[in-house]
Amino acid sequence: MSTIEATFADISERDPDTQADARIAAEYSVRSYYRRMSAMEASVLAAVRSGHMPAMPPDIAAIASAVLNLPETNRGLNTDGILIDTDGRNARWLVVVVLRHGGHCSLPVPCVNVTPTPIP
Repeated sequence: MSTIEATFADISERDPDTQADARIAAEYSVRSYYRRMSAMEASVLAAVRSGHMPAMPPDIAAIASAVLNLPETNRGLNTDGILIDTDGRNARWLVVVVLRHGGHCSLPVPCVNVTPTPIP
């Protein structure tokens, strides 16, 4: 069971008065997580396309470096998109690199920080 499923399962066991507030808080948390991942994907994709990583947070630099080292990406020239998620324990980033010819590569990248890098 994923963290999100566990959160919503826990909410369904509460009384109806606090259920709505808990559901709103959980939905906000999920929305915040996906916004953060979207911003992180955009940062990594920009770094990969430019070919360098000037003063980036360590997790973004580690992911961009791993993507640039993939032979299939041709140093970023064949990269069409990036999808990033974490495993449930935040021990590693799960990265899917979408290639221009329609293929994809997936790779796990260890998290540099104990928790994922917050991106505003």
